[in-house]
Amino acid sequence: MGNQIGSPKKDSSLPRDKSLKLSRRNKYAALWAKKLIKKSYDDICGEYKTLRATAVPPIISDPHPGQLRLNRYRDIICIEKTRVVLKDRPESNNYIHANWVDINENARFIITQGPMQSTIEDFWEMVFTEKIHAILMLCSLCEEGLIKCAEYWPQHINDVKVFGEFRVENVFASLSHSPKVTTSELMVTYKGKQHTLRHYQWQDWPDDDIPKDLDFPFKLLDQAMGSMTGEGDIGLLESQGPTLVHCSAGIGRSGTCAALYLARYALIEENSELKFYEKPQNSKSLMYSESEPIRLYARMSSEIFDGSKMGGIVTLLPEMAR
Repeated sequence: MGNQIGSPKKDSSLPRDKSLKLSRRNKYAALWAKKLIKKSYDDICGEYKTLRATAVPPIISDPHPGQLRLNRYRDIICIEKTRVVLKDRPESNNYIHANWVDINENARFIITQGPMQSTIEDFWEMVFTEKIHAILMLCSLCEEGLIKCAEYWPQHINDVKVFGEFRVENVFASLSHSPKVTTSELMVTYKGKQHTLRHYQWQDWPDDDIPKDLDFPFKLLDQAMGSMTGEGDIGLLESQGPTLVHCSAGIGRSGTCAALYLARYALIEENSELKFYEKPQNSKSLMYSESEPIRLYARMSSEIFDGSKMGGIVTLLPEMAR
């Protein structure tokens, strides 16, 4: 996979504390990359299999009744320990297929499946109650002739949809291309109270594949979370509510984005070596196919180093994932 590693450029104009932080980041980035280039495809898939074996118990001894009727896919379970609970409901009726993923004490993700027609009202209850400030949708409503998600929001400006007691109005919409992303501002009204949030739909990230633009997952997450305060520095805002991420199943594309963000946070903020296979284990089974870890390694390689100096890592890993 090559043996030349390019070092990130240093900026002598940075303040001392940021310079030291960048130096530590570079140190751990270099350690991670040196280990990466020694790994074979089988090594990476072996790490994946270890994660799959330890991240989620194969059998839930006492599953919530909602697991049987409210999950989009029967083989993709929701971990009870970290699942989002619909508040002010009896235990028998508080289920939604969604899990918390903590970044730090001030920032959290909710990762969930794409709403089904029968769960749209539950979805908006979760959004309203948890004060979600942004929704990142990583799928289309229909892909390759299969329904992947219900139409749970009004797609066009000034359109309104009503789901039970929730009124959702689209007050702003714009479309960008390459990648294809629709950005909307939604106003949710429930029992006389209002909550406004941003909705981002990335429509051309193919299922079980890696996006054409390896930089874009971070760009979109940073925009959705409102978290970037400067180049190479993640300043997670305490005033913001959680960010909700979903695809169809809530594992592949959603999990890849969350794992990437956790990994970058560990590298930049915690100054620790990147280990994709530790943090996610208590939150959710983030990866569903053996191509997922390859995506993570490819993306982090591109994030840390100039791809032209990576000795082929950035170009080879995406090909391995296909």
